Amino acid sequence: MNWNSPDSIHNVLSQLSFYCAPGWVLGLLGMAFILGIVVGCVTVTRMGDIWGRKYIFMAGLALNAVLTVVIVFSDMPWLDTVMFFFMGYALTMIKYVGYAYMVEMMPAKYDVLAGTIQFLFTSVIYICCCLYFMLISRRWRYLMIADLVLSIFGVVSLIFMPESPRFLITKKKYDEARKAFNLIAKMNGIGENKADEFRFKDDLTQEESIKAEKTGILK
Repeated sequence: MNWNSPDSIHNVLSQLSFYCAPGWVLGLLGMAFILGIVVGCVTVTRMGDIWGRKYIFMAGLALNAVLTVVIVFSDMPWLDTVMFFFMGYALTMIKYVGYAYMVEMMPAKYDVLAGTIQFLFTSVIYICCCLYFMLISRRWRYLMIADLVLSIFGVVSLIFMPESPRFLITKKKYDEARKAFNLIAKMNGIGENKADEFRFKDDLTQEESIKAEKTGILK
């Protein structure tokens, strides 16, 4: 990077005045981010299996929005280091728990396709970032507007989304699972109360289970 060139990219390192900072100072930001991911993988991903996918995913998006605003305006290295740690922590809530939520909201036959499309769009985002710096602006702050807007949009959208039906079924919350299926059916325009007759294996007696398998309502 040429610090004397007006065409040089303005990023968080220039914002923090790390012009002549030693290597360990620059590496500290990256280390904090990676450490946040590690801690998140050990803790918050498990929370998604206990408390549910939806609210952990929503919390990750909300946290990401707050962190984005702080990092954009912060010029204090110690604060940015802390924010980078929590940015990594929020990443596990979005990428890992959010990924599980997305896949579980799809029919099982589309699991692989949904995951492939998600990772494909992640790659496209990196390409768009490069095109942004190449063709639109050298300043990174404007790019963060998209991150902030999409995070807020995700939080608002999740308010109207149900919890993962697969998660609810594994927790034996069958009534809540039926409500989730009904909401999905309604949002897809195929009617309401479609799942009221759904019966689940653990929710049936042996006799009811045999009868349900014959009638095709066993899920």
